[in-house]
Amino acid sequence: MAALVLGALTDVYERGWQPQDVLHVTGRHFSDVKAGLIATLLLVHAYRVTSLACAPASWSDQIRAMALAEPAADSAALRYAGAAATAQRDLSGHCSAGRVAAAGTPELPGIGSYIGDCTAHGLVLLWDSLPDWPHLCPPPSQWGPHTASSATAGDRLAADGSPGTVDPKVPARIRALLAKAESTDYPHEAEALTAKAQELITRHSVDTAMLHRSAPANGFTVSARRIHLDNPYLREKVTLLSAIGKVNAVRTVWSKRLAIATVVGPADALEQVELLFTSLLVQCTRAMQLRSPRFSAPGHTAAFRRSFLVGFATRIGQRLAEAQRQATRDAAADAGVHDRALVPVLRAQDDAVRREAQRLFPHSRPTRAGKVDPVGWCAGTDAAETATITAGGRRLPGRRPLPRA
Repeated sequence: MAALVLGALTDVYERGWQPQDVLHVTGRHFSDVKAGLIATLLLVHAYRVTSLACAPASWSDQIRAMALAEPAADSAALRYAGAAATAQRDLSGHCSAGRVAAAGTPELPGIGSYIGDCTAHGLVLLWDSLPDWPHLCPPPSQWGPHTASSATAGDRLAADGSPGTVDPKVPARIRALLAKAESTDYPHEAEALTAKAQELITRHSVDTAMLHRSAPANGFTVSARRIHLDNPYLREKVTLLSAIGKVNAVRTVWSKRLAIATVVGPADALEQVELLFTSLLVQCTRAMQLRSPRFSAPGHTAAFRRSFLVGFATRIGQRLAEAQRQATRDAAADAGVHDRALVPVLRAQDDAVRREAQRLFPHSRPTRAGKVDPVGWCAGTDAAETATITAGGRRLPGRRPLPRA
């Protein structure tokens, strides 16, 4: 049974899936199975079957995050994988030391009794039925010393001899600002902190673009990552993600059946867009719960909340775009160039993102918006309009606040 389960995982990884993708989709299909049990299987595979020391950074980060989120699963995985897992788990080790079971899947006793033979067979059937996906990083069979780490775009440019580097502290500052925006109970402060985060994201992007001015036309580093979404209101949450991504030269492709969005864009922008999306979704949810009509039929409440999310996303996108334009002008002025000098560079970056998105998803098509409840739309728009969003504290023109529904 162990060989069957772990072999199915090996196969699905070779078809483009990654650990957090499998955890997400499996949890949606097996809601009665604890996430810790599925995480245990994934961690056993990571520690015992793969050459984890040779894994790309994005892959090892997913395993590390899974282990931190499910410490009991991590301990169980270590017990199943045995002493060999200790060497595998040291991500700083050499690939030759970490290659424990490259020749085949080990027979580990007890997995069937641990999760149940019926569940184990169900997992295998699910994983075997998953479609092939674009490879966002090399699969385990292609790992080697060259895949064990990945430099940022700024690091690569500096190594190639191009002048200057971007500030490595920017992502940490963005993360801190968004954490404050999530925790504050004052909408004005939350909006101002979010705007400041967008300003930093834009300046970081412009700094990177300035480094590319003397680089070859194909020197842009375009990457992709998957963002896993949870019910309810999946389509509306993707609308918010798309609005944020558009401001930051990131394209969003949505898989409705899998509840997974793939974002494609400059390597440095993807994590920042995900952080901004998470923070704004927290703020939007808080405002939506406060403004949702009470004592209404469930269908009306759902329509209100769906429209609230869409209205919020639309207006937030507009306001982030204004903050982005101002930050671009300021960054260009600080660099001693006219902002029009950045247009060809930013256009080339957009073209590179478009080509990569089309390569990964040649059959994707635009989605249409559904019906909108006017009261919910206005309430969502007003929630995005509540306070200042420009970093300097200047309020953008907008409507007067609506009374709570």
